[in-house]
Amino acid sequence: MAKKANGELDISRPIKLKKWCYLIRALLASLWIKEHQTMPPVCMNEMFGLLNPDDIDELNHIIHLKQSHDEKYLYQLPLSMKIFT
Repeated sequence: MAKKANGELDISRPIKLKKWCYLIRALLASLWIKEHQTMPPVCMNEMFGLLNPDDIDELNHIIHLKQSHDEKYLYQLPLSMKIFT
């Protein structure tokens, strides 16, 4: 799922946050399964414990942006999120 989502995005350019959030959800789920050997939680922010505090803050900021803009809004990811992705 993460591979398919990643193939559809060019993170070097501004992207639609909804598509990027699908990718992040899949990446976090993969990390969760690797770390815990269990099914990942449905709620994405329950998996934030897998991340460092700076990445958690940035993810929360991006999620807030996604919630406060329409689906056509384009956002240039910061370097830290490009590296994570």
